[in-house]
Amino acid sequence: MKPSLAVKKFAMLFGNLALHIVGYLAINAYSLKVGMSHDLAMGLDSQIPFVKYFVPFYSIVYFLPVSAFFLCWDDYATIKAGAKAFAVAGIFCFACFLLYPVKYQLRVELHPPYDFFTNILRFFYWVDAPYNCFPSLHVALAVISALIIRRARPRLVPLYYLLAAIICASVLFMKQHYVLDVAGGLGVSWLMKAMFLPKESEKTPGILGPAAA
Repeated sequence: MKPSLAVKKFAMLFGNLALHIVGYLAINAYSLKVGMSHDLAMGLDSQIPFVKYFVPFYSIVYFLPVSAFFLCWDDYATIKAGAKAFAVAGIFCFACFLLYPVKYQLRVELHPPYDFFTNILRFFYWVDAPYNCFPSLHVALAVISALIIRRARPRLVPLYYLLAAIICASVLFMKQHYVLDVAGGLGVSWLMKAMFLPKESEKTPGILGPAAA
């Protein structure tokens, strides 16, 4: 008995989440243990201030792909293309993390009393060692989400592009990534667009293609 279309969609969603979360944390722990790293800091990186108010935007990086997935629920072709883009982007970034590990050296020291924003940042600093920097997976996931929305829900494109831009800024103002990491994440998202989400294949929103299953 073949799995239903809904089962396939959820399998792509949860498969991607598992790939990204487990893969990221495993490589992060490995890089911390090995300790070998490169430094991509430029003069501009040290000039970027720490702005704690970007923490909530940094935190929603997985909300964008999940919300894009459900907004495209009736467009199986777009879900399928998006799932491939997310998965390949993750695998590509993981390969870079392993082959060219970059450590972020400019994290800020957090001191009590802690507020809502710094407590969230403390959690990220605890769970996420300053590795897995280049290219920025945060940036790649956010921009790919906006590109998927562009295909299926064009009216929401300005909102998703705005959120993607804020997330790109957040990784810098939270002192989690270098400028070159952001450029690398944008490059990955462009590559995924060319491979899986080309402009000529954009579809009319809301079209369901059972035959594509």
